[in-house]
Amino acid sequence: MPNSRIAPTTLRALLAASLVLSGPGAGAALTSPALAFADEKSAPEHSESEASATAPAENEPADSTEPAPAEDASAETATVPAEDASAGTTAPAAATSAHAEDAEPTSEAGASAGTVAIVRGGDRTEYGSLTEAARAAQDGDAIEVSGALSISEPVTVDAGRSITLRATADTTITRAEQFPQEGGKAAGMFRLSDGASLTLEAADPSSGKLVIDSERTDSNDAVITLRGQSTFTMRAGTAIEGAQCSWKPWGAVYVREGTFVLDGGEIRNGFAMRNAAVAVEHGSTFEMRAGTITGNRTSYSESIVWTKGTVRMSGGSIAGNSSNVSSDGVVHVLEGGALSFTGGTIGNNNPNNTFGVRVDARGSLELGGQARFEGTDRVSLAQGAALSFASAPEAHTTDDPIEVVLAGEWPAGGVVATASSPEVARTALERLSVRRAGTPEKTASVGLDAADQRRITLASADVAALFDLLDNPFADNLGLRLRDELTGADALDGLRAKVEEHFAGVDTPERRVRLQQIEDIERYAAYLDAHRDELADTVRELSQLGDPWAEAQRTQQGYQFDNLDATGLYLKPGRVNEILVYVEADDPSKLSVAWRQVGVTDTNNYPSLNLGQKSGLVNGVNRITVDLTGKTYGSMLYLRNDSTENAARVRIEAADAPAVAMGAADDGAEAASANDAGGTGTPAGTEAGGAASAGTPGGTEAGSSPALGTSLGEHPFYEHDPAHPERFWTFVQDIRAYAVRAQAGQVADMTLIQMGDRGSAQFAVSATAMAKAYSGISSEAEAIAYIEKSNTAIQNRLEFYWAFDGFDPAQASGPNAITTARVHTAFTRTVSSPSTMYAYGRYFHMPESTAASFLSGDDMYGWGMSHEYGHMLDNNVIAVAEETNNLYSIAGSRHGGIEASRAAGTAFNPSAYYHVNAMNATKRRDAELAQMAADPNYVPDWMNGNVWGTYIWTHVTTWWNGLHFFDDWDYAGYDFSASPYTEEIAADVEAYGAYGATLRILRGNPAAVKTIEDLASNATTGVKYNRMAVAFTMGTGYNFAEYLYELGERDLAPEVLEWCAQYPSMPRKVKYFSLNTDAQIINGAKTYEEIVGADGTVEPELTVEIVGNALRVTASMSSDELTRATTAWELYRDGQLVGFSRDGAFELTGDVGDGDPASFSVVAYDVRLNPHTELAGDDAGEEPGGGEEGGGSEGEEPGDGSGGEVTPPEDGDGSDGDGEVTPPEGGGQEPGGGSDDGDGSGQKPGGDGGEGESGEDSGSGEQPPAGEDGEGSGESDGSEGEEPGSDNPGNGSSGGNQVTPPQGGSDSGEGAGEGGNRPGTSADAGTSRAEEDGGKLAATGDALSLLMMVAAAGSALAFAGAAIAARIRRTRS
Repeated sequence: MPNSRIAPTTLRALLAASLVLSGPGAGAALTSPALAFADEKSAPEHSESEASATAPAENEPADSTEPAPAEDASAETATVPAEDASAGTTAPAAATSAHAEDAEPTSEAGASAGTVAIVRGGDRTEYGSLTEAARAAQDGDAIEVSGALSISEPVTVDAGRSITLRATADTTITRAEQFPQEGGKAAGMFRLSDGASLTLEAADPSSGKLVIDSERTDSNDAVITLRGQSTFTMRAGTAIEGAQCSWKPWGAVYVREGTFVLDGGEIRNGFAMRNAAVAVEHGSTFEMRAGTITGNRTSYSESIVWTKGTVRMSGGSIAGNSSNVSSDGVVHVLEGGALSFTGGTIGNNNPNNTFGVRVDARGSLELGGQARFEGTDRVSLAQGAALSFASAPEAHTTDDPIEVVLAGEWPAGGVVATASSPEVARTALERLSVRRAGTPEKTASVGLDAADQRRITLASADVAALFDLLDNPFADNLGLRLRDELTGADALDGLRAKVEEHFAGVDTPERRVRLQQIEDIERYAAYLDAHRDELADTVRELSQLGDPWAEAQRTQQGYQFDNLDATGLYLKPGRVNEILVYVEADDPSKLSVAWRQVGVTDTNNYPSLNLGQKSGLVNGVNRITVDLTGKTYGSMLYLRNDSTENAARVRIEAADAPAVAMGAADDGAEAASANDAGGTGTPAGTEAGGAASAGTPGGTEAGSSPALGTSLGEHPFYEHDPAHPERFWTFVQDIRAYAVRAQAGQVADMTLIQMGDRGSAQFAVSATAMAKAYSGISSEAEAIAYIEKSNTAIQNRLEFYWAFDGFDPAQASGPNAITTARVHTAFTRTVSSPSTMYAYGRYFHMPESTAASFLSGDDMYGWGMSHEYGHMLDNNVIAVAEETNNLYSIAGSRHGGIEASRAAGTAFNPSAYYHVNAMNATKRRDAELAQMAADPNYVPDWMNGNVWGTYIWTHVTTWWNGLHFFDDWDYAGYDFSASPYTEEIAADVEAYGAYGATLRILRGNPAAVKTIEDLASNATTGVKYNRMAVAFTMGTGYNFAEYLYELGERDLAPEVLEWCAQYPSMPRKVKYFSLNTDAQIINGAKTYEEIVGADGTVEPELTVEIVGNALRVTASMSSDELTRATTAWELYRDGQLVGFSRDGAFELTGDVGDGDPASFSVVAYDVRLNPHTELAGDDAGEEPGGGEEGGGSEGEEPGDGSGGEVTPPEDGDGSDGDGEVTPPEGGGQEPGGGSDDGDGSGQKPGGDGGEGESGEDSGSGEQPPAGEDGEGSGESDGSEGEEPGSDNPGNGSSGGNQVTPPQGGSDSGEGAGEGGNRPGTSADAGTSRAEEDGGKLAATGDALSLLMMVAAAGSALAFAGAAIAARIRRTRS
């Protein structure tokens, strides 16, 4: 991603409000990054802007966590759950006040800017503080206040005194800085006890208000607490603002003992995990006569008001409050509590479940004539709870009834409600809609009790059976056959008669529902008769790919792949869509319906691609409502089956499909607005059977599919079948015709392409983009050639990365089996923030301009695409976001570059394929190696001055070089008895490479993972880096920690160093291996032995000259072939190592002496790091250097070579195949090219919102995006703060002691071309620190025991230290 950061506070707010985790993986998901960015520029042919259509950022829906169990909250029993079950609220800020005993004595008057006076009779006495005045006030006094007041301790009213607190002008009361804490949090602000009374009022509410502002300061107390039968009254012009009580079940007012009267005041904008506004205990009372309770939010439980005592509401409103987790009500009546709601309004709240009132068993709700429920607020009535009507509910009508949902097992004939008279009961029945809780909810039949017409009871069993026929009219789960009882000639007329007989002329909401059900069944019967075969053809058999979350746990991925099945349908924008999903499944609870915008989005911000989802379906019909009224573009509709053993079939239709198909739709319901990007149309040019052959739903004209109604549209999609490539030609023709309609705004501009031999890769993209991409295909033969090339390239890419990751296609199960899930790539032309390339949750995003070249099979290994895929594959145990995923980029760029170079007949040029910063890191490492040779005390800076945009490249190239060196290593001579390494792991290295072998250990050996984690836990910083040191040691069989330590990684724990010392040291000087060395091998460079033979000699030539104050030494080989074989040179002077270079040129300054050539010698290293001294002549003497201990080539497989040919050898990358890849212009995906225009640099994703049923992928563990090489390097190792854009960019730590990139210059311009510089780097940083410091790098590091020692007179380098074990020497056979 571009070098822009998301502010940590914004990110945390986003996590709290927008990305609530759910499901069994919610906790684990927090340990891994969830959104990663990349932002490379496309090659020139893809240079069109991906961000041309930007829009204001829009917030997307929050997922719900699993509902918390309902519990009775009380002062005595309230406990704090072990963890924040909500995961969806802003973490309450810790109180910043000092403890009371630590606070310095302070005059409250000094902190108060307002006035305080007691008015007694005609006298007025000024006081310096409110608390002082409260202590001095007598019964009946008024304390008049104005201005800004702060209190340094709780205001106490006791001893039976009755006091009025009156504002004479605008007044705000807050806590002072010295306010005491209790239980680690700020104490409450007002305390009433011993029969006291406090009244808040404003002398003139129009000119001055009284506000007690808690300022969202977290507390274990309510703002105002009543004890000892005290009374608290709030009148017009008063308010309690911003109460926050995270875990105790009270917020603004806690009525422990006494009475609270709200008579015109406000309780607003509070937050609590459990209850935000008013809590009433047994024997206490809350009277709400006027005023409002609004803007409050809860998270763990849902109540805004709860009562175990009595609440009497005769006026005012409880509205505009919200919650996002549990199943409690806005007003919650607990066991023994009572709510008398006779007037006022409860409504227009936003609870998780639409329950304005919840009444538990043995609680009671009384409703009066003026009680009004607004919006979607309903009543949840538990079995054993009592509902009564004191008078006729005049505030509701039959068309706008009171909705009651019965929770629990209510028996037939059970009493639902009682009334004060039969007349009231009859009126109530006319205005009462009753349903049974469940999924889905079902209408509950109620009527007047014949024995006592003051009672409203559930229908008898025989009536319930009659109405069950209407509730469940289908004989099958897919809704294709009505029950026999409904199909007779007079069956429906008979049912109408029975309904009328049951309701006996009383017009109730249920009567209307029942008659409407009969009418709907009558229409549906005609609909089925007319379209049964067409509807049967829309039945879809779902894939059985498993649960993506469970798969990610098996494979240890931080991100997840997906299991989406295409439906070929989309939801229309700008409207509320209601669809019916008919399910026939072994376990329907494993199924979900999901939707997401495709191709073109409403905003340029990544939440536009949040996936809405409705989970937990049931067999039979599922009615799903999706509100897209605020959307400009439609959403593609998907199905999910989270199981590998769950046969499932599904049919989808719009709820109004029968009415539309039979010509009975309401006026104006036939189509959405003309500009709704897909409101009316369906694909053109497709026969009814096209879905089977080309993945395109049938229908050539608008409305051709009878199931569409007004909510659904059809889009073409393609699922590749290798046995029938000719079907692609049908799809090409369909997409062209459809794109014309999309451009005209008649249909949604979207399609989906599913590729791979097993459908393992999905690509969601605009239809117009693909129509353009297919413009050159003019025949079926060309279409077949195109799609076969595409599928081969995509399948080869999948297999390449599966092998690189160590997955075994021969294994059907187990930790190393290839995933059954699909890789989902979203291409859009609009999303650019946080980047045009990023990974998030279960998909990764790429700019639309890259789709054509990728899907054609021409450009498969661009850095950005591989980088984002790397985020998806990264292993949780060792993953460091923006670092380890670049191993996949290097691997892919190498593989793709070899193919492209081979196809073009040119040499492999690493600068053309690797990111510019990877090449910069290679240059920087060479400079450090030279400094290490010149100064034995010099230690490279592993963290590069804490410059994030630099050190991530140092790290990834160091890991890559150390691992990749062993990909071709022959372990035949390895002494397996001398270390824990095994022949099985060595065989894995041969099959999968060192990285793949390491991941196989991590996935398949829990004991090894525990060892890794336990050892790394001793590190104070860089925990993940320590894990890698151990893991890569296990994978290669050599002491990787020692290798890293020598190259500057000094955060390795002593325990890690000691443990890794069980393994032998690197067999060669692997620190000299580089991306350029590997390129030499790819281009055919041979080893010295391959060139001269085992008995031949290699004798470099050496020249020495003094130029000014410098001594120049130049070493060279006697032939071009030997020169091409050489990758590194060491220079010794009198047996002392003094220089390192790649080309044999050295320059010494300072005391150059007389420049005697006899005092100098060199050691040259070939591409496999064999020193030339092993092939020196008999008279050459013993040369210094000689490689690491055991530095021979025993058992090593020599690299392939072709005598210096410029074309890479066929197997130069260690893989089979000769993919036809044309090198992109300008060397392919230009490394370091930066993000596309308008890449969202500096924009911050965030926000909560409310679209969809359950937000983004329930249980997927999504967190905000992590970005490519310039954004979000922080790896999450259990520390939630280490997210993209946090102050700790993730130096591999699991928390604590992390480094923050300084707000200064950038080393070597890292991040250049990344769409902007990362904060903390200079915008014009173009010179490396080595250049700035005259070629010298600052020595850093600590003085741990591993010191570099240089032996003299031809001895090899050795390392000494407590943590380093003796090495075993490898000799050349």
